[in-house]
Amino acid sequence: VPEAGAIHSSQKWNNPLVKQYGVKHLPWLLLFANGRNVMSGNPSPADQPNGVGLGATHSLRYPAFGKPRVLALECVPDYPSQVGFGDGMALFRDAESGALQAGRSNVFKLQLETQEVLKRAGYDHDMAVSLQEARRMVQDATPPYGLLLLTTSIGEAAISDLAARARARNSKAICLLCHDGKNVGPLDESIAQLVKRQDLVRAVFQRPLSKSRFETELKTCESVRVNYPKCGLSKETLVQLLRKYMDEL
Repeated sequence: VPEAGAIHSSQKWNNPLVKQYGVKHLPWLLLFANGRNVMSGNPSPADQPNGVGLGATHSLRYPAFGKPRVLALECVPDYPSQVGFGDGMALFRDAESGALQAGRSNVFKLQLETQEVLKRAGYDHDMAVSLQEARRMVQDATPPYGLLLLTTSIGEAAISDLAARARARNSKAICLLCHDGKNVGPLDESIAQLVKRQDLVRAVFQRPLSKSRFETELKTCESVRVNYPKCGLSKETLVQLLRKYMDEL
């Protein structure tokens, strides 16, 4: 404001507000109760103790702040007890005969497909290539993940474990699955029941994954809706601070 210098200047006209109430800059809050000054300062909201205090609020319109962080897991299926192969081999169901056949999983293509969809949808994401790596990333990520995009090849137990770990760190975290039915056959019944309960897993996408199906599923989910945080002290927060301060008098 034009009068800012006159308010807190100590070199031109020394305003009595500076000497009497310790005003240092504008804006500044002077609170009076029963004829006496009970507060003189520039308060900041509790969640921004080092923030700008009084003044205009601004939305941090960056995708990384407005959308949940995503962890994608697309690891090579491994079934050593059934087929005796190591990493890189999986059981595939023949489309015509229905017989299980051992073959190499095209996991690299699926990883690229997942990353492309998340990038086009504007989600900040990390890619885990093994179950052990996914568990570590869910546990250590800062900020915690708000969305998991997992392959069904890891099985129902691992899916439940990762979803529960993510929910423990972020109560709004949701879990989505990707299933390569063309190569591995129908969805396992235990995973289908997990999705049906809707407590840990929200939905299953059939490969190939598309941006339109991914965004359509998230449209009805409140926890992952775009919500840009605000920086500064809004009038609602100021009223709450004043009420709390007056209650403590």
